[in-house]
Order: sequence, then C-alpha cells, then structure tokens
Amino acid sequence: MDNPQVTDLAWLAGFVDGEGTIGVYFIRQQGTYRPCFEVCSANGHAIERVVKIASQVGVMLHVLQRPPNDRSKYTTWYARTTRHAGVEKILAALEPFLVVKAPHARLTLQFVRSRQEKGVGGKGKTTWIPFSDFEKRTAEEIQALNSKKGNPTDYTPVTPKG
Repeated sequence: MDNPQVTDLAWLAGFVDGEGTIGVYFIRQQGTYRPCFEVCSANGHAIERVVKIASQVGVMLHVLQRPPNDRSKYTTWYARTTRHAGVEKILAALEPFLVVKAPHARLTLQFVRSRQEKGVGGKGKTTWIPFSDFEKRTAEEIQALNSKKGNPTDYTPVTPKG
C-alpha cells in the first residue's frame, strides 16, 4: 500500500465535499442500515484519481458507469464502498480535510466504529447483530443532514474591507 500525499487527501476531500455522499442508509428490503462513501462525476479521469487515492489508503472502491439518460446527457461515473472497514479507512484519512461533509463523516465514523466494536463488518462476518438505539439515532442525524432541513443555512459571506 502506497502512502498518499497530504495534497492528494486534501484534493479528495475537496472533491468529496462537492461531489460526494457520506452517510448511513436504511435498506428497507433488508431491514438494515448500511454505511456509504460515494463520489460521482461525468469526468472519468477524476474518478480514476479518486480510486487511486482510495487504494493508497487501503480501500477498494467499486466503480459504476451510468450511460446518458433522460436526467443527464453525460455518462456518469460512480465510485463507492459500503463496506464498514472501507468506509472507516477512507473517512478517517479524509476527516481532517473535509469542510462541508465534516459532520457527515464524524457521524458515519461513529456509526461504523460502534458496529465494528460489536464485531460487525469484518471480512467474512455474516452474523447479524441488532442495531442499537445510538446507531439508529446516528443514522437519523445523518439523514437529517442530507435533507434540506438539516443543511446549515446560516452562512454569511465575508466581504473584503477596503
């Protein structure tokens, strides 16, 4: 495993802040929660760089390609992981550099680490362990952040003096 440069992690954090999704989602069909780290872009070269930096952190991202459709005239590329260990590694590396998605990363890390303490998410682990009230509340907090109701709106731009 290569060691990514600080500038690479900062670049990826900026990309995630603008084009990424960090969260914990409830899968109704399975009755389970799943962590997710995902970025999407119409620029395949950017996604290649995302995948390279993630691999340097020790995370393998799954890459999907969606052809143009009614919603977008461009091919869209997605790189994601929903594995507990992968989400934990990539967010731990990016957390110091995130701005917009910093609260999402903090809460998602709390969720993932809580599950990992119970032995969930390890390679080859298939035992289902019920979700704690803390884990459910954490997932709900992240969902609120991802909704328009949960996004901070109290930003006031700084005007240069002079």
